[in-house]
Amino acid sequence: MRYANIAFPLSVDQVFTYGVPPQLDAVLQPGTRVLAPFRGTRQEGVVVERLNETDLAPGIIKNISTCLEKTPTFSTELLALTKWMAEYYVCSWGLALFCAVPAAVRTQKEQKVQLLPDAPTPRGKVQKQLVALLAAEGELSLNQLARRMGISYQKLRPKITVLQEKGIVSLDVTHKPKANTQLTSVATLALPSTDIEAEIDRLKGEADGSENPAGSRPGNRRHIAAAKHAEILRHLLDAGAPLATADLTKRVNSSISLLRTLERRGFLDITRAQAVRNPLSSEPIATTQPLHLNSAQSIAFTELQNILTSDTAGGVCNPDVPHAPAVERAPTFLLHGVTGSGKTEVYMQAMTEVLSNGKSVIALVPEISLTPQAASRFVGRFGERVALLHSRLSDGERYDQWHRIRNGDADIVIGPRSAVFAPVKELGMLIIDEEHSDSYKSDIVPRYHARDVARKRGELANCPVILGSATPSLESFHRAKNGRYRLLSLPDRVLNRKMPDVHIADMRTELKKGNRTIFSDVLRNSIEERLERQEQIILFLNRRGHSTYVFCRTCGYVERCENCSISLTFHFETKRLVCHHCGNKRPTHPSCPQCGSPAIRYFGLGTEAVEQEVRKAFPEARVKRFDADSTTRKNAHQQILETFEQQQIDILIGTQMVSKGLDFPNVTLVGVIAADTSLNLPDFRASEQTFSLLTQVAGRSGRADLEGKVIIQTYMPEHYCISAAQKHDYLGFYAQEVEARGALQYPPFSHVGTLLLRGKDEKQIEEAAHAVEAHLQTWLTDQASTAQADETEGDVGGSEVEILGPAPAPLSKIEGKFRWHFLLRSNSVESISQLLKHLTDEPPVAIKSNAIEFVIDIDPTSIL
Repeated sequence: MRYANIAFPLSVDQVFTYGVPPQLDAVLQPGTRVLAPFRGTRQEGVVVERLNETDLAPGIIKNISTCLEKTPTFSTELLALTKWMAEYYVCSWGLALFCAVPAAVRTQKEQKVQLLPDAPTPRGKVQKQLVALLAAEGELSLNQLARRMGISYQKLRPKITVLQEKGIVSLDVTHKPKANTQLTSVATLALPSTDIEAEIDRLKGEADGSENPAGSRPGNRRHIAAAKHAEILRHLLDAGAPLATADLTKRVNSSISLLRTLERRGFLDITRAQAVRNPLSSEPIATTQPLHLNSAQSIAFTELQNILTSDTAGGVCNPDVPHAPAVERAPTFLLHGVTGSGKTEVYMQAMTEVLSNGKSVIALVPEISLTPQAASRFVGRFGERVALLHSRLSDGERYDQWHRIRNGDADIVIGPRSAVFAPVKELGMLIIDEEHSDSYKSDIVPRYHARDVARKRGELANCPVILGSATPSLESFHRAKNGRYRLLSLPDRVLNRKMPDVHIADMRTELKKGNRTIFSDVLRNSIEERLERQEQIILFLNRRGHSTYVFCRTCGYVERCENCSISLTFHFETKRLVCHHCGNKRPTHPSCPQCGSPAIRYFGLGTEAVEQEVRKAFPEARVKRFDADSTTRKNAHQQILETFEQQQIDILIGTQMVSKGLDFPNVTLVGVIAADTSLNLPDFRASEQTFSLLTQVAGRSGRADLEGKVIIQTYMPEHYCISAAQKHDYLGFYAQEVEARGALQYPPFSHVGTLLLRGKDEKQIEEAAHAVEAHLQTWLTDQASTAQADETEGDVGGSEVEILGPAPAPLSKIEGKFRWHFLLRSNSVESISQLLKHLTDEPPVAIKSNAIEFVIDIDPTSIL
C-alpha cells in the first residue's frame, strides 16, 4: 500500500499519514481535497505529499475515505505558497491551505438522524412525535427535523441525544458540497444557419400576410406566433451560442410553449446545461478601447512591457522541488502615481500584453465596494475573460466564478485580498491596486498581508508584481528607493488636469468665532456653491454610528461595553448602543442608570450624525450615507455607487470606503469633517495612515474637466502629515516620516511582530505574560550561547530580537477577555517567526491552559 500526508484545518502544525486505497491510488495527487477519518468523524483535508513507505506501524494507519475531486484544488505553486505562509505567519499549513479556497467550494458537515430497526417505543410526547416523523420521512438532517417539529436546533439537539442513548435513533455526520453546479434549460439551433435564415424569412412572410392562406388576415394568433417564432430564431442565430430558455422567452416576451413548438418542428433543441451564475450579468457594461498614453504612462508601460515580453517572466515552479522558487525571480514594480494619473489604464494595457502571451492576471482591490466598479472597467475592456471573487457573492456565484477560473474559462481575476489565491492557469502578472491599504491585511488566522503573499506568489510563478498607489506604504517606497523594487512614476493627472486645491480649516479658529457646528464657514459655503452648480460632494469621516459615547452630565457616568474596555457608540437608526468590537447591543436609557439624572448627552461624531446635520443644513440636497451600516444588504455597495454615478445623489457621506479608487467626474468638492480622528492613536503608523487617508479622499475631487476643491477640517493644522496632504506632497511626507521611523528603529528599518495573550482572568493573563517573557528570553539566550560555542552565527542571536513588553494592550479588554501584548522587533522577520514558532511548539506551562489564548501577528498594520 502507498500512503499520503494530509493537512487538516487545525491550529496544530502537523500533517497526518493515511493509507491510500488501491482505487484512489491513480487519482490522488498532492493538492487534492479528501475526506479522511479523524477524531471519531470524517474531516476534509488536503493531500500535501505522496509516500511510498512510512515508519508508522501498519495497524495504526487509517485509510482515506473519499477523494472529493478529479482535479487538485491546489497546484504545485499554491502548495508552495501556503507552505511559505504557514512558516512566515506562524500558523499551521492546514489553516493556510483552507484560507486559500472559498467556503463555497468546500464541503460542509450535515448531521443526519435515522430511526434504528426494532427501536423501542419512547414515552415522552415530543419523542414520540420525532419517532413518528422519522418513520414517515426516513433519514432527516437535524435542521430539517427542527423545522418540521417547529422548534429550535438548540432545543432539538438534547432530545436527539436522549433517543441515541436509548438506542432509538442513530446520528451520522455526512459531508455535502456547500454549493454545486446549477443546471438550466437551454435552447440550441438544430439546423445549419442557412436553413434557419430560410425559415425566418418564411415565418416573416407568414406574419405579414404574404404567405397567408386565402382569407387569412395578419394579426390573428397564427400570425403573431409566426412573428415570435422568427424573433426567437433570430436571437439564437445572432447569439451564435445556446441561450437559456428563461432569458430567451424574456427577450421576446413569449412563453416556453413557442419554444416547444419550434423544437417539435426540428428547428431547435431544448436541453439541460450548466448555468453560470454571473454576478455582473444584470449590469449593462459599455465596451472600451485602449486610451492614448501620455509620456509618463508610456515610460511606465514600456518598462513593464520589456519584462512581460522577455523570456524570464512567467516561469513555473520546478515540479521536482515542490517548495522551491522558480529559476529566476521576476521584479516587483512600484507604480507611484498621483490620484487621477491613469494607473488603471497602465494596468489594462499591461494586462493585454500578458493575455497575448496566453497567461493570466490577478488584480487585487482593497475594498469589496471597489470590486464591482473595477470589474466593470475590466469587463468593458476584456469581456467575459473577467471573473469576480469576493465575499459578498452568493455561494453559487462564488462556486461558479472559482470553477471558471480553475477551468481556464476566465484569465483575469478581480477581487479583494483573498483573490490572491485564485487558481488561475499560467499566472503572468499580479496587480495590487492601492497597495498601501490595511484592508489587505487579514485579521484572522492566518494573518497574512495580500501584498506580501502576492510578491511571494510572483516569485514562485516567476512573474512580475505591480504595486500601485498614490500614497505607497513606507516599506514599499523605501524598498523602491533602495532598488529592491523598480520605481515607476506618474507625477501628473491625465489630460493635464489640475490637482484639487486643498484648504485647511482650523477648527480652533471656528470655535473662537462662535461656530459650534460641524461645518466650518468655508465648507458650508463651498457645499452651497456646489449644490447651486449641480455638482457633487463627498463628505468623509472615518467613524460610523451617531455618537461615539453617551455621558451623564450629573455624575459623569459613561455607557461602556461590559465585555470591552471601550465606550458604546450610539446608532440613531436603530436607537441602540453598539460595541464596534464585540457587537454587543443594548437599548439607550432615558435617564442615567447610575444616578437617575435625565441629563444624558450624546458626544462624539459619526457618519449618522453627519448625515443628520447635512439634512438639516441643506434640506434640498439628496443625501446618502456609505458605510458598513448602510451596505449590509447584498449589492448595496454597487447600488449606492451606481446611484451616485447617475447623479441622483448630491452629497455622499462615508467612511474610508469613499477614499479608495472611486472615480466620479461630477465630484468637485471633498470635505474632511475631522482629520484628527486617527492622528493621535498609540500606533507608530498613525501619521502614515492619516496622511494616506487624507490624500486618497482628496483625490476623489476634480477628476474630470471640472476643477476640484478639498477642505480639511482639523484642530492640528501644523502637523506635518496635514500640511503634506494639503500640498499633495508624498515625497515631503515620506522624508519626515522615514526620519522619525529611523530614529526609533521602526519599519521600514526593522520588522515587527506582535504577540497578544488574552483570557477572562486578569491576574492569570498578567502572570502568563511574564512567564512568556522569561520563556522567550531564555530561548534567545540559549540560541546565542549555542552559536558562540560553535563559533558560528546562529539563526537567531540573543541581540537579534528585541522584546518590548509585556504590557496591557491599548484596548485592554475585548469580548470579555483581558489582553496583554508584546512587540517583537528585529532586522530579520525570519528571526521573529522562529522565536514565535518556538513558543507555539514548546509553550511554557503558564499558557498551556485552555483559558489562555495567544495571537501571533507578523508585520501587523495596527498594534492596538
